[in-house]
Amino acid sequence: NSGEHSTAAATAYNNLALCLSPLSELDKAERLFTQALDIRVDKLGDKHPEVAQTLHNMALLSRSRGQVQQAQVSFKRSRNIWRGAGLTRLVALSFREEGRMAKGLGHIGEALKLFQGETNALAEELPRDHPSLVEARTNVQQLQLQLNAPPTDSPRKKDRDSDRDRQEPPRDRDSWEDANNRDLFDRERRPAAPTRRSGSDRGSLSARSAMREEP
Repeated sequence: NSGEHSTAAATAYNNLALCLSPLSELDKAERLFTQALDIRVDKLGDKHPEVAQTLHNMALLSRSRGQVQQAQVSFKRSRNIWRGAGLTRLVALSFREEGRMAKGLGHIGEALKLFQGETNALAEELPRDHPSLVEARTNVQQLQLQLNAPPTDSPRKKDRDSDRDRQEPPRDRDSWEDANNRDLFDRERRPAAPTRRSGSDRGSLSARSAMREEP
């Protein structure tokens, strides 16, 4: 399992793209993610969780470039694969990141549905008082209030706010690291496996060390 078309090469392409994306080297990152995706589909099959991981990365990249429809397609594809593999926390992550995109575009109703999807996914396996679930429920409640609030701003101010949202998309560094946290990924795939080296669920691994192939 070596060479430029191996799964190890796919992981190297993926990790290099993760390093380039926060540096705004988006064209290079896209080419590398595409190479990683092609190899993983060929070697692992199109339903493998690592295929979903690459699709999620590509969704974040599309979001950074303002390619909303392309991002939506990739988010949905990755989410469906993770759901089929029983990776509930990663399903929740996908809902959250797509929800952030919808909220940033001012699509509050759509964002509400996506954040509710995150909440429902987390509720499947976390206790009610878990911080991640509490935060997700709070996000839903805030969006509900925002959706039901009477309009008070002038159209001109709303236009300025909308322009600002488009100019300042969600910061993706934490998103890249969440989706590529190997410790979380492995624990989700093999919940009965021995505990790995300590690390938090959020960003415990850097992009450079994320998603490394096991020997």
